[in-house]
Amino acid sequence: MQTPASPSPTPAGPDSNDRLLAGVAHASSLLGLWLIGPLVIYCVQREKSRFVAHHAMRAMVLQFAFMVMGVISLLGVTVLQSVAFASRTTLLIGAALFGCAILMPSIYILLTVLAMVRAFRGQIARRALFAPTTEAILRRDAAVPKA
Repeated sequence: MQTPASPSPTPAGPDSNDRLLAGVAHASSLLGLWLIGPLVIYCVQREKSRFVAHHAMRAMVLQFAFMVMGVISLLGVTVLQSVAFASRTTLLIGAALFGCAILMPSIYILLTVLAMVRAFRGQIARRALFAPTTEAILRRDAAVPKA
């Protein structure tokens, strides 16, 4: 008679406190804390949990990137408004930049909610938007435990 094979051991995932802190790092921007919430969580937890450090850094990178893209879009729209819309090309570029400026908050909220759900589930998305940038920053920080 064969005995059932024992399940292979799985590495211990992040505990519930780590998942909660990682999710809060993402949620803080939706609550109005912008870069301050993830920065505080990162500074306090970076030596304790690579999982929390990853999500807090990813929240900061995502917020910073969308902030820069928003400023660039709005500056582009402002510059193009000051130029006489003499050509159709200038008008189309202005409309495209304005559309980007309008859509960016929705895209940002969607990406933040998806990252927050992953954090609460104890997952790290290695191929997500800005994940390679996040990992590169974490590798340079000697205080963050190695993966």
